[in-house]
Amino acid sequence: MAASFPQPRRSDGGLDDPAPLRLVTYPQFPNQNAPDVNASDKNGLQWLTTQILFHYQRCPRRAFLDHYGDRQLKVAPSDYLEKLKQDSADHRQQILADYYPLHRPRYLAQDWLAGSAATVALMAKGVNYISQGVLTAETAAHITLVSTPDLLIRVPGDSIWGDWQYVPADIKFGKKPKLDYQLVAAFHALVVRNVQGSWPETSWLILREGKSYAVDLQKQLPRLDDLLYACMEDLQNEAPPEVFIAHSRCDLCNWFSHCHSEARATQHLSLLPGVTLARYNHLRKLNLTTVAALAAANPAKLSTLPGFGESVAEKMVHQAQAVLGDRAIPRLTKQLPQRFPLSAEQLPSAPIELYFDSDAAP
Repeated sequence: MAASFPQPRRSDGGLDDPAPLRLVTYPQFPNQNAPDVNASDKNGLQWLTTQILFHYQRCPRRAFLDHYGDRQLKVAPSDYLEKLKQDSADHRQQILADYYPLHRPRYLAQDWLAGSAATVALMAKGVNYISQGVLTAETAAHITLVSTPDLLIRVPGDSIWGDWQYVPADIKFGKKPKLDYQLVAAFHALVVRNVQGSWPETSWLILREGKSYAVDLQKQLPRLDDLLYACMEDLQNEAPPEVFIAHSRCDLCNWFSHCHSEARATQHLSLLPGVTLARYNHLRKLNLTTVAALAAANPAKLSTLPGFGESVAEKMVHQAQAVLGDRAIPRLTKQLPQRFPLSAEQLPSAPIELYFDSDAAP
């Protein structure tokens, strides 16, 4: 028996005439060469897959390193990460078991063209449910978008095949429809539209506890457009995006050790407690990108930045001075950080606990 699944809502306008996306007018980037069918080197990006896009929106540097990086610099996934992957896979299989009959296209791993041909053949037959499908869309930059939704669900509607169409659905182990989930779901809808000739009314997220969420495509497609453009541009550059250590996301990444070593070598500000990505972007506009630069900054000037305030600005400058001097600095009430540079003799020698402010933490 097929799973009970909410049908896409029907409307007069729908997404028949959305605002044009930059997808069809991507420029030919200067350093892009003619793609090789097996290209995965600095000749350029040929396939922009669901996985690349998902990782890029979380960390552009990771997407770059996954595509071009030295595999010897990666570390094996932790036991905790392996457990998360297994739990996610088990959840996906439990959900898919409710969809019958479930059709799977046959193709070799990462043979995207063969996978797309097999998937489109199933869609043309009008089967009810397709898992592990592959759909592709060509861009003006000669980069092929590769969508791999967990499910393609047949619903009433118009398409190049007749009075039916397909809506994509992704199965996620999370409890909430996070923005990165929604943007990937919008990506699926965009490529589905290219294949079937009409927009699906939505793109579904199936979350834990069987909850389903209909993505607002009118809202997310413009964001997706910006994301795709930035992703294509960054992955055509010679150098990787700037390193930024965000422990809430970086700790489980296979490239963490490599990026952390680079951050330490350059005394990157992201190593300091309290320097979130949002705060770092403000500091970068003031050319404060290293621990030494922040240690010499005027806290009064930083206090006016969004997300700082007088207390946070003073503590962050004080923390930078402590790290730069490689020893703890006492912090007294209403004591402003000393202006750098300081000599080693000026730094206190008594063992004092290093300041850490939970309000300034990421």
